[in-house]
Amino acid sequence: MSRELIILCQPILVLFLTLFYNSHGYFVSQGSVGIGFNGYFTLTNTTKHTFGQAFENEHVEIKNSSTGVISSFSVNFFFAIVPEHNQQGSHGMAFVISPTRGLPGASSDQYLGIFNKTNNGKASNNVIAIELDIHKDEEFGDIDDNHVGININGLRSVASASAGYYDDKHGSFKKLSLISREVMRLSIVYSQPDQQLNVTLFPAEIPVPPLKPLLSLNRDLSPYLLEKMYLGFTASTGSVGAIHYLMGWFVNGVIDSLELTDSSFVSHGR
Repeated sequence: MSRELIILCQPILVLFLTLFYNSHGYFVSQGSVGIGFNGYFTLTNTTKHTFGQAFENEHVEIKNSSTGVISSFSVNFFFAIVPEHNQQGSHGMAFVISPTRGLPGASSDQYLGIFNKTNNGKASNNVIAIELDIHKDEEFGDIDDNHVGININGLRSVASASAGYYDDKHGSFKKLSLISREVMRLSIVYSQPDQQLNVTLFPAEIPVPPLKPLLSLNRDLSPYLLEKMYLGFTASTGSVGAIHYLMGWFVNGVIDSLELTDSSFVSHGR
């Protein structure tokens, strides 16, 4: 990775890692969470069959207690997945909205550090997750081993699409590999007036999200969330190890563009 990338990303890293290490405990972690190459935050390392979780210590009041309607929100984050083997991923990572600060009892492997065999699919979970899935699990109806999914209370996605983005210039679909070791960005935008959740995946060097999202779900999310929720990230490994890097994330904020000259984690363990 070039020095330019490291310098340009520094404000993001300072924001994220300061929060993580702050003495007031702004972030609560569990499992294999750590610090990897050049200080980047990692949710997992190459240990097999493990998971990591990192959640904000403070809740967000996402639902109006009087009307029972949630607020519109947007989340953007930068990430990279570095697998132990070049052509084979592990399981993946997810952005999670949870009623608890962390997910007690979560399992690794196909459960992504979110659910377990017993609670997967239960309406009482009150969990919404956007998964970056790099393993095809037939039991959950996965479309392939390289997809983005919207999950409500379980790991069977209510909407999913193979990883990629739509080019603004021609409208053509450009495939992306989640295990390419490239830095990517995921934009998650929910509009309560439209009752629409849009998810857009794209290379980190593109300054703004493409106009056409990768995924759209037309549904009111209010019934699935409580008044107070926690925001966080999870990742898991199975029989193959992988490092899941998280380079910064923003909620309801404007993100400056990043001009990346080299956005790859070229060798394993970097």
